[in-house]
Amino acid sequence: MTSRRDASREALQKHAKAIGAHDLAVPADIRVVDAVPLLGSGKTDYVGATMLARKLGEPLQERAYCDDIDPAPPSGTSVEHMTVQ
Repeated sequence: MTSRRDASREALQKHAKAIGAHDLAVPADIRVVDAVPLLGSGKTDYVGATMLARKLGEPLQERAYCDDIDPAPPSGTSVEHMTVQ
């Protein structure tokens, strides 16, 4: 999961090869999102990122009702307090 619009598996594989990393270190699936969920501290919100990854993995018709939800909660808000309307 990344917010870089130019991210691709091919580019990551090329970089991994250049630095001597094994191909297994490169994710098989790269998802570009508007914003990676962050905690109030600015660190990655892994619970929120996992929820977003699961949502992105669902077929489109199953997640169409929540496409307008911002994946990143407001600063200082935990994912457990988010509600889907």
